[in-house]
Amino acid sequence: MDTKWRCGLEGSTEFGRKESLHLYMQITKRKKSILFISGILCIGLVGFLFFFNKGIKLSYQRAFYRKERTVTFTTMGDTALNYRKMGERYQEYKTKYGKAYADAWPYSAVKPYFKGIVFGNLETPITDIPIEEYPDKDEIFYFRSPGSSEDVLKAAGFHVLSVANNHIKDSGLEGMFDSARRLEAQGIRAPGIGKNIEEALRPVIFETDSEGGKVRTAMFAINTAISRSVFATMERPGTATGTPELMAHAIKAIKPNVDVVVVSVHWGDYYSFDFPIMPPDAEMRRLAHAMIDAGASFIIGHHSHAVGEIERYKNGLIVYSLGEFVFAGRHTVHHATSIMAQATLNADGLLHYTIIPCNINPLQVWYRPVVLDKKKGEDYLNRITMPRDDRYQNFYTP
Repeated sequence: MDTKWRCGLEGSTEFGRKESLHLYMQITKRKKSILFISGILCIGLVGFLFFFNKGIKLSYQRAFYRKERTVTFTTMGDTALNYRKMGERYQEYKTKYGKAYADAWPYSAVKPYFKGIVFGNLETPITDIPIEEYPDKDEIFYFRSPGSSEDVLKAAGFHVLSVANNHIKDSGLEGMFDSARRLEAQGIRAPGIGKNIEEALRPVIFETDSEGGKVRTAMFAINTAISRSVFATMERPGTATGTPELMAHAIKAIKPNVDVVVVSVHWGDYYSFDFPIMPPDAEMRRLAHAMIDAGASFIIGHHSHAVGEIERYKNGLIVYSLGEFVFAGRHTVHHATSIMAQATLNADGLLHYTIIPCNINPLQVWYRPVVLDKKKGEDYLNRITMPRDDRYQNFYTP
């Protein structure tokens, strides 16, 4: 090797010992400076990461432990009480065990699973006013639950029952308004009817407590199932009804004053059997989507008497049909199984939901629905058209 460029201490004729030592000390000094600066940078980086990570952890903990302002709904389908075969069983229990026992009996097996605001569809007037036929009735069936049947609904724990359906006028307008008065007297809200369309479309407002504070919820109830003479107009009493445009306007108008909007809808066609699950038609889907686009979080459907499709749309939940539940109008096995749908909501929409399958076969349970056991329940859930995403909570594997 050419000694001219050797940097060792043994030097060369051209680079003496002093020059070599001087160069060596300069290189060593530079190395120490670099090491010192690197050390400072490493300490700074470690400190930054420590505090940054601590900030992330604290933010996560705050988010995790933050108390949400939420409301939960427990919903079930068509209710009609205390006539035909069910009326006979009710009177039998009332005679043997007393009225309090008879009132509690229909919902006693499912009541322990109720949470939050409890909702159902009242598919009949509750009144002692006789049935009153009307000319554009599109079916032969007229329903009427005798007066005092509201005591059953009070004993069950209902907070709200939609009266916007095609049977609420089966005892005429007087019977329709008598039904609402009876429910309200028991502390049960009865949305969906009025002296005109403006009054019928007025939502009921709930103010409930949650871990994060009070929650204001608006609930509309509308009916799109004929007969058309049941519908309220600007001059005529009846049930609320609504197009996608009308409901979007109504929801947008109320949303700034509440945290959550829920809509009950009586719609679709009758369906005679539990399976296959009947999909919604295009008009139902368009109406449901328009209401969620406008700010609703939960759409609760009924009328078909069978369980329908369940859909997640954006940040909302649509149950197209809850099916029958305690329904005195039928004593056959056509509809043997139904559901309760529970949804927990906040101002941003759906947080999570649960579907609870129930045996409603009147030949087996005598108008007292019973939650299915795990095997039968999961078999049933596997046959329902519904999403099982991150918002779904399996009732049987909490």
